[in-house]
Amino acid sequence: MIFYAFNSDFDNETLESIRSENVIRVEKAPSPHSTIYLFESKDQTVGYVWMESLSECMELLEFFYKGSEEKRWGLYDFVVKLAEKKRKKAIRMKTPANEMGEKFLKKWGGMVVERDERGMVIEIPFLCEWE
Repeated sequence: MIFYAFNSDFDNETLESIRSENVIRVEKAPSPHSTIYLFESKDQTVGYVWMESLSECMELLEFFYKGSEEKRWGLYDFVVKLAEKKRKKAIRMKTPANEMGEKFLKKWGGMVVERDERGMVIEIPFLCEWE
């Protein structure tokens, strides 16, 4: 799989096409504070991640991947590592409320902020060595 950064000069149509497959999408457009990566496999776009940089944390706005569950959780790890490089105090994200979600939460030392039957909003703090 190839990851590449979204470029608004070239990738708008690709992003909108893959976003149309995501039933859980926000009704807003990317901003100058957005970080978006597209995932490609065998010359087809198979997913994307969209994070927004807030004053003190990163927020995962949208995540979509049409592939195996195992790879999906690997991409969640990618999101956390990418957010940590943005030098913010934490990342907030929604994950499935299942056994894998609980393992992911424990692995990264996060906490549940909200929970319902379909998912949970979690926050994962980062060590702020740069402060």
